Amino acid sequence: LLAVHAMNHATDATRFLIAPTLTAAQASSDGFLQSPTPNHPNTAGQSDHQAWLDTHFSLAEQSQPALSGDAADADGDGLVNLFEYVYRLNPRAADSADPLHVRLEQHPVGMKTNWYLTASFPWRSGIHDPRYEVQVASDLHETWNRGVGPHTVPVGSPVYNGDGTEIHTVRDVVSAAEAVQRFMRLGIEWN
Repeated sequence: LLAVHAMNHATDATRFLIAPTLTAAQASSDGFLQSPTPNHPNTAGQSDHQAWLDTHFSLAEQSQPALSGDAADADGDGLVNLFEYVYRLNPRAADSADPLHVRLEQHPVGMKTNWYLTASFPWRSGIHDPRYEVQVASDLHETWNRGVGPHTVPVGSPVYNGDGTEIHTVRDVVSAAEAVQRFMRLGIEWN
């Protein structure tokens, strides 16, 4: 499953799921990034994701993919459960703020400073599964740039929030001066 949370600098956020078209390979060659610390089981031997499911859904509810599955939106806030998990949110409480923040920002590159489409988002600390990929495009009808090749670059190191999440920030490699329009979206895939 690849879940996608999309936004561009001109419109409000749109969240949707797309078909599983990406394949997991090495993080260095497939465009996906991951936290450097492994997703260790908790003291009960469960994965962090299973512990999250157990916290928010009964066993009976966990057998209902339309309620507790990755693509479900139990609280109707537009964020599917997979994003609620990685953003460390409660899937039972509608969130009013959009965790994905996309904006134009100045960044120095070489001897010049240019404006770039930049995205920041929270990520559950210490997990490596699922992984994320920030994708870019010049047109919503073209193929999104993803996979092999540097289409985005990290801006600094992730910043720990003290609440079990860290903020990851990336920017497009194409400056605003080089493109009429650019779009970004955040994809998530289980290893």
